[in-house]
Amino acid sequence: MSGLPPISRPSCWAVRVVCWAALLYVYLAVYLRPAYAPFDFLLLNVFLAYVPIELALHLDARARPPVFWTLFAAWLLFYPNAPYVFTDLFHLAKYEPYILRENGARTGLLRPDLSMWLMFANLGASSLLCLLFGVASLQHVVRELARRLGHDGWRTRVSLVLGLTALASTGIYIGRFLRLHSADLLLRPCYAAGQLVGVWNADAALFVAIMTAFQMAVWVLVVFTGGLARPLPGGGARNGRTNG
Repeated sequence: MSGLPPISRPSCWAVRVVCWAALLYVYLAVYLRPAYAPFDFLLLNVFLAYVPIELALHLDARARPPVFWTLFAAWLLFYPNAPYVFTDLFHLAKYEPYILRENGARTGLLRPDLSMWLMFANLGASSLLCLLFGVASLQHVVRELARRLGHDGWRTRVSLVLGLTALASTGIYIGRFLRLHSADLLLRPCYAAGQLVGVWNADAALFVAIMTAFQMAVWVLVVFTGGLARPLPGGGARNGRTNG
């Protein structure tokens, strides 16, 4: 894990361009189409998932403490939005995807509705993009945080990933079941705090555990295949240049 080289500056911009292109596509293909009105939430969710990816591009362990910890806190606040988009796949149930018998019972066969399958492709591609680029931002943040703390061993990194994914899973629970966005914690802190009181139980803990295990599995898969988990170039100073 420690031997993963940083992404080059052109690749950093490639990440941005891909995310911007995804936002533009969702805006044109989903948000503006009346037929997909029940899924217009996807534009906001993809944008919120992009925010931590952009923040991670600027995180550098060599930055001054106020800058570093402010960026880290902002990233931590918005990071749950990246894996959160994956849970949007459940909204496909709005289509009633199964062929029904005359008595209304499901046959177990999926309907060949092209509109439904196109929406499946839109949701699937968006969630996969947000999840993988989110893992890339997580890997970079963990690397910079470990360096900042002066403990850059693999045990420290795994512990940080586990802790951060557990916090992200808690954020997913808050967003999915309490319908709170990251911005609510900033704009309506008192309301958000009130919503968080008394909602924690065994089911919530199990949900957080399941989502943490899911994210850890994705992280391990990406790290050990050497893919997008290469750390992002937040440390422009290492190359003698500033970040764009």
